[in-house]
Amino acid sequence: MINVLPPKVAEEVVARERERKARNTLLMALPEDHLAKFHKMADAKEMWEAIKSRFSGNDESKKMQENLLKQQFEGL
Repeated sequence: MINVLPPKVAEEVVARERERKARNTLLMALPEDHLAKFHKMADAKEMWEAIKSRFSGNDESKKMQENLLKQQFEGL
């Protein structure tokens, strides 16, 4: 006998699976010394926002990186 899940339950199962995959993918991309900080996050969205905040830098460092990349490109 095949057990068919109702649509709402099936959607919840798919959502949980996607959430699990997203969290695992994010955790695999992190250096080991940062895992403990991000592992306790409630969901993948919260984890992603924290990762962006932690590793992206502020506006000044982004501008410096952009200028450095432009200089390197122009030197080619």
